[in-house]
Amino acid sequence: MLIYGIPEFRLPKAIVRQEIDNLRQLGICFETNVVIGKTITIDELLGEEGYHAVFVATGAGLPSFSASRANTSPVSIRPTSS
Repeated sequence: MLIYGIPEFRLPKAIVRQEIDNLRQLGICFETNVVIGKTITIDELLGEEGYHAVFVATGAGLPSFSASRANTSPVSIRPTSS
């Protein structure tokens, strides 16, 4: 989200990549494309997988288009339900 959602002139991609590399060097493991509760549970991460802590970053919500409005109406963003 930081790389794609914030313009380059506000937050250069090189800085984001460097900060992520710094976190990796500290021993932080990033698991992407994981659906907590479906792919794996937090209890499994803390137990079987051996993680000491879990940070859940949900990302951006998907756009929701209203069927009753024309395509020119503003789009509301809300979290998807599972």
